[in-house]
Amino acid sequence: MFKIFKKKPKPYFTEVKKYLKKEYGVEVKKLKHKKSYKRLMMATASRIEFMTFILEDGRSGRVLYSPFIKAFEDSTTKGISDEHLVVAYGGWLFLSSGLKDKFIEKDFKSKSQKNDYLTFKRAKGVTNIKVVEQYKIAHSEIFVLEAKFNGYSIKCAGNVEIDICYEDDTDYYNVPAIYFLLGEQVFKGN
Repeated sequence: MFKIFKKKPKPYFTEVKKYLKKEYGVEVKKLKHKKSYKRLMMATASRIEFMTFILEDGRSGRVLYSPFIKAFEDSTTKGISDEHLVVAYGGWLFLSSGLKDKFIEKDFKSKSQKNDYLTFKRAKGVTNIKVVEQYKIAHSEIFVLEAKFNGYSIKCAGNVEIDICYEDDTDYYNVPAIYFLLGEQVFKGN
């Protein structure tokens, strides 16, 4: 006699389903574990669970858990690789924690780093620059920009030492550039 064994759901599935229902207002039709990523985040070993989801209304996406949860809808992020979404998740997690724990400041007056960064971007041909957010982490200031470059709308995050930009013809444009910038720093050395 053959017994068919049904896989037990991962213990965090219930938590992720509750989050998705609260976030999107509909039930989860399907949640599938895709991969576990093991990363060193700021010298601490972390395990990030990577899942895909389909909601009852047909929307789909990817969701990450470690135990903080962040979802990315396919409609705006399908062109971003899983690995790059893990990087964005790391940046989001670092930024969210930093703002909550107050080791990242948002409200400050930049002495010179802002002007240096804007001068740097203008020298590269970037125009119509608008600073939409700013963050101070220790002595480093990071600025989030919306601008134009070679006829494209772009979103950037950085300063004169580190800088990342995405054009509006990519799905990367739909995720805050600060997530990728900080994620690359958080996972440096992996």
